[in-house]
Amino acid sequence: MPDFLGIERLSYGPWQAFERCIQRMLMHAGFRDVRLVGGTGDAGADIVGERDGKLWVVQAKYRSRGQLLGPSVVDEVTTAVDRYRADVAAVAVTTAFTSEVPAHATKRKADMGIPIQLWDANNLLAKARNLPLYAEDRHDPRPYQEEAIAAINDRILQGASEGLLLMATGLGKTRVAAGVVERWLSDRPGSEVLVLVPTLELVPQFEASLWPYLPKSVPTHVLTGSEKPSFAGGVTVATYQSAVRREDFADRFGLVIVDEAHHAPADGYARLLGELQPQFLLGLTATPWRGDERQLDDIFGSATYSVSIVEGMQLGYLAHVDYRMLVDDIDWGWVNSDLPSEVSVRDLNRQLFVPELDEAVVVKIRRHLDEIPEPRCIVFCRSIQHAERVASHLRAEGWPARVLHSRLDRFEATHALREFRSGRVPIVVAVDILNEGIDVPDVNMIVFLRVTHSRRIFVQQLGRGLRLSEGKTSVRVLDFVSDIRRLAAAMDLNRQAASVATEAQDDGGPVIYPAGQIVKFEGDEHLDFFMRYIEDVAELEDSDESARLKFPDPHALPAT
Repeated sequence: MPDFLGIERLSYGPWQAFERCIQRMLMHAGFRDVRLVGGTGDAGADIVGERDGKLWVVQAKYRSRGQLLGPSVVDEVTTAVDRYRADVAAVAVTTAFTSEVPAHATKRKADMGIPIQLWDANNLLAKARNLPLYAEDRHDPRPYQEEAIAAINDRILQGASEGLLLMATGLGKTRVAAGVVERWLSDRPGSEVLVLVPTLELVPQFEASLWPYLPKSVPTHVLTGSEKPSFAGGVTVATYQSAVRREDFADRFGLVIVDEAHHAPADGYARLLGELQPQFLLGLTATPWRGDERQLDDIFGSATYSVSIVEGMQLGYLAHVDYRMLVDDIDWGWVNSDLPSEVSVRDLNRQLFVPELDEAVVVKIRRHLDEIPEPRCIVFCRSIQHAERVASHLRAEGWPARVLHSRLDRFEATHALREFRSGRVPIVVAVDILNEGIDVPDVNMIVFLRVTHSRRIFVQQLGRGLRLSEGKTSVRVLDFVSDIRRLAAAMDLNRQAASVATEAQDDGGPVIYPAGQIVKFEGDEHLDFFMRYIEDVAELEDSDESARLKFPDPHALPAT
C-alpha cells in the first residue's frame, strides 16, 4: 500500500490532497493546532501550525512532473508571514525549484528576519521516510473507548454484518472509529475503508481525526464534488451526495462507517448502503433520535455500545458541569393570570419570556467571568448581529472577545481561534460555527444566550465544554432561556441523571451528581407549575414551534 506521502501522492495529487498530506506530515511531526487555510485569496498560506511556541506558515504547490517552481513562491509565502504574523515559513512542492530559488529565499530571510525552508519532492520523501510509524499525538483510548472498540471488534469477529455506536458529543466517537479502522486494516492489509459524513465541512475534519491512529503506510483520500481519490488503497472519506454517484463503489469497501448515522434511514442513504454491500457496516451518532418514525435498528441493528451525555457526566467521563439555567426573566404573572388552556410553543415563548437588554446580560456574564480563574469562554448567540453586539458589550466591560461566524474570512477566523486556544483572548462569541468539529478542550465556561432550541444542537454545543483536559476541573454553563423547550430539555437531563445515579449506586459505583441535579434553576420560584405538569411537557423538547400545548387552569393547581 502506498505511504500517505509517497511517490503516488506527489505524482497524482490532486492538489487538495497534497495540501492535506503536508498538514498530516506536520501533525505527525509534533506540530500543534495544524490547520488548512488555503483557498482563493489565501495570501500565500495553505497550512498553519505551531511548534515550540512558533507559528509556521506553509505554501504547498502541486505541479505535474517536470514543472519547476520559481522565486515567486518565496514571495507568496513571505506575504503570508505578514498576514498571519508567523515566525517561520516553508514552501513544499511536488517537483523541484529552479536554481534561483535558494538565493532568493536567503535574501528574503535576511530582509524579514524570518527563516524560510524549501521542501522539494526529494526532501519531502526523505522527511516521510524519517517520520515515526505513528504520529506523536497518538493517544491510547480511554477505558470506555477501549470497551467500545472491543465490543465492535467482537461483533466483527463473530461474523456480524453491522454495528451501531451511540456516544455523546465530547466522549470521542471518532477515536473509537479510528480504533476500529486501525484494527480492520491491520487484520486485512489489502482492504479499503469508506467513511460517509453528512456535510462537506466534516470531510476534512473526520479525515484528520483518523491520522494519529493510522500508520504512515496508510493513505487517506477525500471524495467530494470537487475532489476524488487519485489512487486506490487506505481510507476514503466522502459525502453521501458524492458516494451515491460512484458506480464503482459496489463491493469495493470491506468496512463502511456512517458518521451522524441518524441520517441513514432516509430513502437515498439507505439505498446507497444497500448497494455498497460491505463486509461490516458501522453507524456512529451522538444524537440517535429522528423526527420521523424510522429506526436506526433497521439498518445497524441494536446498539453495540452506548454512552449517553448524562452517563458520561454522571460517571466522570466528561468534565464536571456547574449548569445554571436562568429563568428569572419569565413572566410568571402572565402564567398565573392569562395562560390559555391551549397555546402554541411559539406564542407561549413570546408571552412567557421577557428578554433582558444585552447590557444587563453582559453584566451577569462578567460577574461569572470574574469568579473563574483563567476563563476560556464560548458565548453562543442566535445571529451575527446579536453576536457583534454582545462582543462589543463584553469589550466595554473590559473583557477581550472575538466573534466567530461562517461569514468571517479565513484570516480572521484562524487568528481568532489561535488567540482563543492560546488564552490571549478569553472569549469567543459564536454563531453555530462551533457546534461541531472544532474542539477546544480547555473551555471552562459556556453561555447560551437566547439561542434557538434544537435538541441536537443543544447536545453539540454543550459538548464543546465537557471535554476533559489537563488542569481543567469543571465547566460553568449559563443558559439564558428564551424557549420553553429548553426548560423541558433541562428537566429531562435531571430525570436521566437521577435514573443513572440510582442504577450506579445500586451497583455500588460512584456518581458525580448523586441527587441527579445537573441543571440548577435560578429564579425559579414559580417553576413548580411546569414541574407538576412534567407529563404534559415530556415530549415538548422535540416539538416544533407550531405544536400546541394544553394546560389546565393554573388556579386549580393543588397546593405544594
